[in-house]
Amino acid sequence: MQLLLEMVRSRQADSPFAFQLGPQQYVLRTALGGAETARLDWDAELLDDLIALRSPNPSAERIQRMGARLRQFLMTTSFGQSEAAILDAVGRGEAVQVTLRFAASELFALPWELLTIGASGVQLGALPSLLLRYAWPQTQTAQPTSPTPASESGRILFAWSAAGGAVPAADQVVAVAQAAKRGQIPFDSQRDVISHLSPQRLVRALSGEVGQPPVAVLHILCHGAEQSGSFGLVWNDDEGDEIFVDAAQLRLLLAPYASTLRLVVLSSCDSGNSGALGSHLGSVAQALHRMGIATVLASRYPLSVASSLRLTQQLYDSLS
Repeated sequence: MQLLLEMVRSRQADSPFAFQLGPQQYVLRTALGGAETARLDWDAELLDDLIALRSPNPSAERIQRMGARLRQFLMTTSFGQSEAAILDAVGRGEAVQVTLRFAASELFALPWELLTIGASGVQLGALPSLLLRYAWPQTQTAQPTSPTPASESGRILFAWSAAGGAVPAADQVVAVAQAAKRGQIPFDSQRDVISHLSPQRLVRALSGEVGQPPVAVLHILCHGAEQSGSFGLVWNDDEGDEIFVDAAQLRLLLAPYASTLRLVVLSSCDSGNSGALGSHLGSVAQALHRMGIATVLASRYPLSVASSLRLTQQLYDSLS
C-alpha cells in the first residue's frame, strides 16, 4: 500500500518559507484531486514540546501529546479513511509506504513518526512494515547512469570523522563489511573507507580510479552541530582541523555524483533537523534530497552511539 499526504499553506502558498507563529491554515490534497483544510496552532506549547523532544529521555506525556496533536490536525474526512486503510494493511502484514510532501517548510519540523493512529494511540513510526518518507515538492531524482540494484550498480563508501568527538567507526565498518559480503555488494574495507573525513578526501574517493565501480551508497559517520540556527556536520580539513559543513556545502560537494549515488546515510546527530522554523537552508538531508539523490537517511534528533550502530546493522542486513 502506498499513501501520499500532500499539504500546502493556505496563505502564501507559493512561498514555502513564509512561516509565521500562531494559527495556520493548510490545504490537504485528496487522492482524487479534491482539497480539505486543516488548522494547526503554532503556539508556545507546541514549540516547547518540539524542543523537549530533543532531550535524551523525553517524557511519555509529551510524546503522546505530540502524537495526538498531529492526529487532531490531520483528522479530516479523507485522512480518517486513510487511517483505516493503513491499519487494515498493517494488520494483514502488507508493506505500507507513507510519503509526506509539504510545500510549507515548517511542517518538516514536526515529528510525524509520533502521529497516533486509531483509537489505540499507537504511533505511526511504531507500526511494523511501515516506511515513512519525506519529499519536497517539484523535486526529481537524478536519473541513474547504471542499472539497479546496488549490488549491480556500485559499491559502498564509508566515511567517518571524529573531529567533533569519538565515533564507533571500527564497529560500523565491521557491520557494513559483514552485511555487504552476505548481500554480495562491493565493499573493500581498505579501499572504501575514508578516515578523518574532509571535503577534499570525499571528492577524491567519489571520483575514484578508472575501472572501479561507482559509489552507489555513501555512509557518513560523524557528529552534528548547530551554527547560526542551522545544523550541519563536523568534519576534518586536510590538515586535521575541525570544520563545519553545512547543507549548502555538502550539496555542492555531492551534486556531481547525484546520478550514481542511490543512497546517502547520515549517521549524525540532527542531520535531518531543518533548524529554525521557516529556514531557507533546511536540513542536510533535505538539501541532498532536493538535489536529486534518490534516498537519504538521517536523524531528526541527537543520535546515540548504540542507535547509530543499530541503524547500520539493520540497514545493511535489509539491503543484503
